Amino acid sequence: MTDTPALLRTTSEVEELVDVLLEEPRYALDTEFLRERTYYAKLALVQIAWPGGVALIDPLTTAPEALRPLLEGPGVAVIHAASQDLEILAKDCGAVPSRVFDTQVAAALVGLGRPSLAKLAQELLGVSLSKAEQLADWTRRPLSASALRYAAADVTHLLEIQDALSARLEQLDRADFCAAECEEQRVASQRPRPDEQAWWRIKGSRSMSRRAQGVAQEVAAWRVARARSEDKPLKWVLSDMALLGVIRRAPKTIAALRKVRGLDGRGGLNDAAAHSLLEAVERGERLSPEDVCRPPERGNQKPNEVHVALAMAWLTERSRQISIEPSVLATRSDIEQFVATRGGRLSTGHRHQAVGADLEKLLDGRLALTCDPEGGLKHVEIADS
Repeated sequence: MTDTPALLRTTSEVEELVDVLLEEPRYALDTEFLRERTYYAKLALVQIAWPGGVALIDPLTTAPEALRPLLEGPGVAVIHAASQDLEILAKDCGAVPSRVFDTQVAAALVGLGRPSLAKLAQELLGVSLSKAEQLADWTRRPLSASALRYAAADVTHLLEIQDALSARLEQLDRADFCAAECEEQRVASQRPRPDEQAWWRIKGSRSMSRRAQGVAQEVAAWRVARARSEDKPLKWVLSDMALLGVIRRAPKTIAALRKVRGLDGRGGLNDAAAHSLLEAVERGERLSPEDVCRPPERGNQKPNEVHVALAMAWLTERSRQISIEPSVLATRSDIEQFVATRGGRLSTGHRHQAVGADLEKLLDGRLALTCDPEGGLKHVEIADS
């Protein structure tokens, strides 16, 4: 692309564009944003392409919610690696697209891994995308002609990429799988995780004592709430190291809090914040076991680690055989849940067909794994005796 695309700077221009795009069955969409110094991503640019052209929208001078009729309309939004874009659209536009085709998800389902857009454009179209403006500050104005061309290139080829991926999905009979994955992602973007679940992301949270889990719940929720209210990154409010230290020590006084590693001698918390954090610790210690919001149970016992390792090995091999990125089929958490309960995402739908059914047989002793001469694994059905 050599021409510099125009930047729409008024809401009326955006509304006129939306009227045009509502007639289109699909459109390519991308966003540029900044979030290094904030809790919420700062929307800085919206790029849209359709067969008739490309438009760049300045959300700093227009009302982003003007895009809502388009997002809620019948057209399919083609997005690459859509999760962050959907999060930003939900917050700034008040809606997410009614239908989504994520080109990164589709690529993972046809054996291309989880490629960047640039790699995908090169692989499928032989098109080289510039990386010159990857680190641009998109909130600065005016945006350079080079930055505008770079931003437009992110959507210019997306519809062609969708066509190429859709053809491969049809050949492999995975179009429905892709649609289900994209819909799951789209719905999840509108279902923010409650603050009480923030502690689930702490390493080793499942193995914490009951008391520590209560403290973890309240302190992690305190960190999220404070980061949100001050619009700061979580780690600027309380580092991960300090978070773990507070949970383990459960300090009762300011002096004890200041001795926590990550808070010792570095400041970071004023007296008001420190008192508020101590109150969160106290609330956590007072929580009854019934009031702790725990992750979904995996059964009465921890999953057998040998069984988990065997299942993970088969997941890797099966993914190689059918050319699907393993993480699309299942995460380790999915495997652990399936090993413990035979439930979760591997128990139904496309994932069960692809790998869950074999894992059931493997875990029940009706299937054995052995090495094949080419360095992979193969399964052997075990006849009933």
